[in-house]
Amino acid sequence: MSQRSLKQWLVAANGWQRIWFAGTVVCLIYFVVIFPITETNKSSLYGYERLWAAEREMKNPACLTYMSGEFSTLAEPAYSKDGSTCYNIYSHRKYSEDQKPITKEMYIEDFNSKEQQAWLAYIGMGAFIAVLLSVFVYAVGAVVSWIVRGFKKSEKQ
Repeated sequence: MSQRSLKQWLVAANGWQRIWFAGTVVCLIYFVVIFPITETNKSSLYGYERLWAAEREMKNPACLTYMSGEFSTLAEPAYSKDGSTCYNIYSHRKYSEDQKPITKEMYIEDFNSKEQQAWLAYIGMGAFIAVLLSVFVYAVGAVVSWIVRGFKKSEKQ
């Protein structure tokens, strides 16, 4: 079996294959670039609000015990969006794996890591969806082409 470059394949491709190829490229652009941007932006606002509130809490001297104290001795503060009650620091430690004391750098590193994981997950999902759609459309086209060739053979006989 000979190896052909993409350029050679496109030159030899029929109109339907070229439409399939163009659709695949558009689909990949949408699902690997645009889809991850729109989906991560939906969830990022809430994450950034929590980050900013936690950064304000970390500047509050009353929250130092929530950052460095033994977690089991801390009382859960009232919910606050504005960073006035140490809630964001407390909830971060409460839902972390080890509940150990944190620093601002550790909090930001964890936040960035979660953002990166979300991006990669959406890019992976988008690539999977794009490839799946492309394979499906190509397979349907191949089956239809096979059926049409069958009718053309029977007409010639």
